[in-house]
Amino acid sequence: MTMSLLAAILTITNLCGSVDVDTLGARVVSYIPAGGCEVFFVSETGTGGMPLCWPWFAGLGPTAESRRHGVARYCDFTVVASECHSPSNSELTLRLESNVGTRAEFPHDFAVTVSIRLAERLYVSMTCENTGIASFAVTEAFHPYFAVGDSARCRIDGVDSSECSLLDLVSGMKLSVRSDGGVFRVWRPNPASYTSKNVTALAPDDWRKFICIENGTFTENSGYVLKPGEKHTLASAILLTKGHALRDPQPTNPR
Repeated sequence: MTMSLLAAILTITNLCGSVDVDTLGARVVSYIPAGGCEVFFVSETGTGGMPLCWPWFAGLGPTAESRRHGVARYCDFTVVASECHSPSNSELTLRLESNVGTRAEFPHDFAVTVSIRLAERLYVSMTCENTGIASFAVTEAFHPYFAVGDSARCRIDGVDSSECSLLDLVSGMKLSVRSDGGVFRVWRPNPASYTSKNVTALAPDDWRKFICIENGTFTENSGYVLKPGEKHTLASAILLTKGHALRDPQPTNPR
């Protein structure tokens, strides 16, 4: 494994490919499997990659002024371990602990540990621990922006299972996403997405370039409560398969 630090971006490479991780929010911003292409979409404004949502999803924060998707994505994580298990299995671990800044928005003590392992798949896990004396409720998610040729020409299967697949009918490539500790939901952008106040600025044509297959606990009913000393792990495993080029069937015009 090789790892380099440039600004806040960590780059990990091994025989299975390369991964770039932004220490701000412990966000994966690039994943290129060996012999493959870029898995994640990132806009010119920086939107994209695989952001974390914790300790709340979307607008489920404690107040109406709470920032969307929690506090973790806005905080600098500290690298606590970098391990090479084998030439094709490397792992990077980052950690965020509650501090004065986080308590201003979320008045609880916690630790969030994110593990990013590059092997035959990209494995990302987020383990959250209640390090305080009071219980608190959590909703959370991984929010990956998967790069596609045309979001309107993609097929998604397995949303109600533990493994979901995305087939890009433009390129013929297939993504498989496993979830452990959460369920799937899909966001297909549309031409108006770039004007939404809930999405960091996108270019007008960006909506065609990605699809989000999120996994997590997205609602108050599906969230969980962490008691003092308890932990919870949400995990995702991503595999890119490059298949034969496929063509979207087109209607034939009678002559």
